[in-house]
Amino acid sequence: LERARAYMLEVFGVAPAGLWPSEGSVSDHALALAHDAGFTWAASDNGVLGRTLSRDPGVDVTYKPYVWRQSGREMRMIFRDHYLSDLIGFEYARMNAADAANHFLDRIRHNSAGREALVPIILDGENAWEYYEANGRPFLRELYRRISEDPNLEALTVSEALAKFEAEPLQGIFPGSWINANFDIWIGAEEDNEAWRHLLAARRAYDETPDVSENARRLAFEELLIAEGSDWNWGYG
Repeated sequence: LERARAYMLEVFGVAPAGLWPSEGSVSDHALALAHDAGFTWAASDNGVLGRTLSRDPGVDVTYKPYVWRQSGREMRMIFRDHYLSDLIGFEYARMNAADAANHFLDRIRHNSAGREALVPIILDGENAWEYYEANGRPFLRELYRRISEDPNLEALTVSEALAKFEAEPLQGIFPGSWINANFDIWIGAEEDNEAWRHLLAARRAYDETPDVSENARRLAFEELLIAEGSDWNWGYG
């Protein structure tokens, strides 16, 4: 988290306010780390919100911001509309751009039922667009044009949206990712367990081998961080 903020500051000249954790994975401990690193908001899936609140994550609970508080720490949070986000991620590439944009905005109008609502849309940044015509440009142009022309719709950054809406309190967060609101993809299968055992052994070897050059330790640590990335164990089971 600290390296991510430093990198964004170096490239863009400003540190990010918010965080989409890897695979939308959250827990109380992860949010505490994000807070301590300087982030002020984070996002996950509304399946996680549903398990946190022990209720169905319908639009009435999804279309609003929350504020997580624990041990003097505070983190604003939004939870994506899983269905609408996945329509963009997996369905609309097969549709005409205008029809897809119409369908998407009609669903938002239907779900919000005329009341003011914050509709969080979050999807993979890299997976969807290769299947769209012209990498999604016609669809995105249609979508944003229609939003701009409708006085009842407004496209906002998360920080802009959080400034407009009152947040509801959360005393804790259910630990899980945007896939099934749990961590089953990464843990439990024997090949996953074996991978974690190898990674633990590598980390212990790093911690217990101080008599190497500082450059070698830096390189080894960089490789460990890469190996701890969320995509590796996704592929084994």
